[in-house]
Amino acid sequence: AREQVSHGAAALVSQTQQLGDIVTRLGAQAAIAELTINGVSSSPSVSPRQILPLLEAPNLVSPTAPRSDLRKEISTQLGSKRAVALVGDVACGKSQLALLAVEGIERATWLSLRANEGIDPSLLLDAAAFRCLQRAPDDGAAISRALIIDDLEIGLVSRKFCDRLLLILRELHRCGALLLVCSTGRLPTLLQDQIPPISIGGYEDDDIKILLESNGAPPRLNTAGF
Repeated sequence: AREQVSHGAAALVSQTQQLGDIVTRLGAQAAIAELTINGVSSSPSVSPRQILPLLEAPNLVSPTAPRSDLRKEISTQLGSKRAVALVGDVACGKSQLALLAVEGIERATWLSLRANEGIDPSLLLDAAAFRCLQRAPDDGAAISRALIIDDLEIGLVSRKFCDRLLLILRELHRCGALLLVCSTGRLPTLLQDQIPPISIGGYEDDDIKILLESNGAPPRLNTAGF
């Protein structure tokens, strides 16, 4: 009797796994169909519900350094090319600049490849694009949209990811959406032609002084040379 129960349990587990596989395949096919309708077609495709990626933007740090010249350059590129790449070392303020650039955008979808490590970057890209472009019942006809990809260097090692990003970019352009990417690594040539890079260096002395003053630093620090 014990062996029969054991065999029965094993059979149930096997059938449950098979059912799960069927549901997963059906979900993937549905996601492909949905993305195709929205213009983002061909594999790989995935629905955000399947992999549950983190697609929430970080909080904007306040007070923030003005960095007026950089912000103006970013705004100009977005106005003309609808896409821009912020390239610089870790902790140089790329993410903060990206957040400032999309202030006022009604639907800004933020994808951090580092926060979602362990998931295929190409699948993450599809999930983020789907979230950015999907229409909600209360969306207006001209809702503004932007897709921001942080830690892009993680995906750049894959040619599949780069090719996929170009397809997504075309669809974002078709829908009037913006694309901002942040990377510590140089973009491949095939991406640079479509996503103009802006080099992000360290903070200027004036920016540092303003930050110190805003955070109540002692006057002797505010007047020190940097």
